[in-house]
Amino acid sequence: MTAPANIVPPVVARYAPTLDALRPGCSGMDQRLRCGILYMRDRATTALQVAGWEAGAILQHVVALATVHAFAPMPANELQELHHSMTRLMGAAQALDMRGPRSEI
Repeated sequence: MTAPANIVPPVVARYAPTLDALRPGCSGMDQRLRCGILYMRDRATTALQVAGWEAGAILQHVVALATVHAFAPMPANELQELHHSMTRLMGAAQALDMRGPRSEI
């Protein structure tokens, strides 16, 4: 059984109006990647509230990258690589936080 074609993922439904306003004509894979980047920005911002200093440093970079590039003109392949890199950074931040508290330098 396949899903109907008109189902929109929740992340896209949440961020598409913002993208439509600030980056008109964005659709398809480009829209999905940009919505994912905006979602990761919001997750990183929320995680900063409870993150340790090491994870917090990474999360600040994720927020900064997303803020700069979510609406910037970029070729699809670079946008996809940015999305994958940010996903890896989020995973690294989570791994550092799961490791437990460490003393600051």
